[in-house]
Amino acid sequence: MPPKNKPASEKLKSVKPSGTTDENFFSLVYEVARQIPKGRVTSYGAIAACLGSKSSARMVGWAMNGCHRVRPKVPAHRVV
Repeated sequence: MPPKNKPASEKLKSVKPSGTTDENFFSLVYEVARQIPKGRVTSYGAIAACLGSKSSARMVGWAMNGCHRVRPKVPAHRVV
């Protein structure tokens, strides 16, 4: 009898170095944006590339557009 395939939810689940599971894309964007030093800027495309998804620059833009109510604060003014 062949082994059963794992459900899709188990295939996608992964443990991050921080020990948490299934972090969504927006929170990953916010983590990267918080690491931008004062006086420096970066682009949506650079953050997308940092996350390993070069074609997701627009999604980074959507994340930054919605970050104004996120705590701890996200320095959205450093991303252009």
